[in-house]
Amino acid sequence: MAKTFVEGIKTPIKGLVSEANGHQYLPWPTAMALAERPSLSVVQFDSGHPYLEFFGGLVVAVEGQVGEHRQRVWLPVLTHSNLALAVERATARDIGDAQSRCRAKASALIHGVGMSLYAGHVDNVAGFLKELGITPQSDLSQIPAPTGDKRGAAYVDWTSAYTAAKLTDPNFRFEVEMFEDVDPETGEMSRIPAQRVRGGWMVAVTLHYKGESHTEWLPIMGVQEVQTKNGRKKMDHQPLVSPSTHDWNRAVMRCLTRGIAVLTGYGIAVYAREDLDDLHREPMGSQPRTPAETSVSEANEGSDSSSEAATQVQEPSDEDHTKLLTRIERISNLESAAMARTHLSKQFAGTKALEIYLNAIERREAKLEQLAA
Repeated sequence: MAKTFVEGIKTPIKGLVSEANGHQYLPWPTAMALAERPSLSVVQFDSGHPYLEFFGGLVVAVEGQVGEHRQRVWLPVLTHSNLALAVERATARDIGDAQSRCRAKASALIHGVGMSLYAGHVDNVAGFLKELGITPQSDLSQIPAPTGDKRGAAYVDWTSAYTAAKLTDPNFRFEVEMFEDVDPETGEMSRIPAQRVRGGWMVAVTLHYKGESHTEWLPIMGVQEVQTKNGRKKMDHQPLVSPSTHDWNRAVMRCLTRGIAVLTGYGIAVYAREDLDDLHREPMGSQPRTPAETSVSEANEGSDSSSEAATQVQEPSDEDHTKLLTRIERISNLESAAMARTHLSKQFAGTKALEIYLNAIERREAKLEQLAA
């Protein structure tokens, strides 16, 4: 019987990692052998081909079993430099190589073998698990996610988020949604894992975790020339008009990571750019109760007056108030602004400070929209 994810992720791979063209990888026969030969099948798409063509490139997929369901793992057909390979240049060998790499990736995502390699820990399996610090009983909303730094912005790597979800729910799985698409030039209709949205493209990923499901959407973004008040400029984090399959793959994994944050709470603080540990515990500015106060509270438990006092939200201290306004001024995108509004509205409901924070967020949103114009 093939290894479970929890069994597989602990499997040592020291001395088994290969390297080619500057990239380290676990050969697919090795990965499958370590996973004890799981049943992984190459997907044959509606066209009858073992690949799907869109965005001028090709993608392949491999499926394996997760509980009573099938988990599909995707991978673009890439060049040796890890760039999307154009359809007209792709050979049967390129497709076969992509399928082999996809088998290795499926062995990691479904059976855990080699996940440390995708996480950047190479063969240091113990180091990867130690960094996560997660057990099957962990409440992911209370676990700080390890973050990296890209262009000065913190982010949660998909491997950490996915592993966290899988360790705490062995039946965790996801699906990349498919959509009907009509080519505006040829009129040809096809089903692809992306949807046209107002001049750009979006991906959707549906996640299933501990009996709950959630579908997350994300635009396919990258460097795009846009019109600014100072003329046309190339800017990052822009919706792409003509993405590649490599851009699509990155968007899918980012969408998966964000979906995990929404569904489990793991890494949500990074997206909100707020210290959610404070928001989930005592209101900012409140002081820990003394033993005497605790005793009085416990003795009065159940009375109307004590319940009202326990739920009363306090105004923040002057120091915390200043810190929060500074955080709001540092919000860098509209998504973070929306999340900050939601969390602060809950944290300071009924306080005078809340109106100040909401006005500050509104001003920051206007500034961000002005900068993007």
